[in-house]
Amino acid sequence: MNIPNYDLEAFDDNTVYGFSVVNSDTSYYYRVVYTPTTINPDIYNLGFGVLNADGKLDDTIEPGIGNISKVIKTVGITIYKFTEAYSDRWVYFSGNTAQKRTLYNRVITNNYQFLAKTFIVLGKDYTNKYVEFELGHPYGAFLVKRLTNI
Repeated sequence: MNIPNYDLEAFDDNTVYGFSVVNSDTSYYYRVVYTPTTINPDIYNLGFGVLNADGKLDDTIEPGIGNISKVIKTVGITIYKFTEAYSDRWVYFSGNTAQKRTLYNRVITNNYQFLAKTFIVLGKDYTNKYVEFELGHPYGAFLVKRLTNI
């Protein structure tokens, strides 16, 4: 991904990240939070959105505020940093809208050759099973884990 990214701040032992997006008319502070799932303590949910004034994460705002490619790349960098610190953990993420799921599918598809050098990438298929990611197949959610032999 030959795209610039926003400057990141890391908090809470690399489980929380933040970055600012400033436009000519407004600014937002994005937060990326990794929390353990109740299904498996080795699977962490990637939560992502704008930090509201009340300190809560708003994931209803589309990630295109600012440069969408730059925002998505910055979030992707947090996956690298999180799995670098915790290589035994899986990262789960899914878009909460069809538009976001389509975006994530497109980003992974377009960068799969690069990602596959560092990560195991699984997609949740139409039968709700996690399968090895294949180009050209739409997925509803993703699980990624850093390869251990790199």
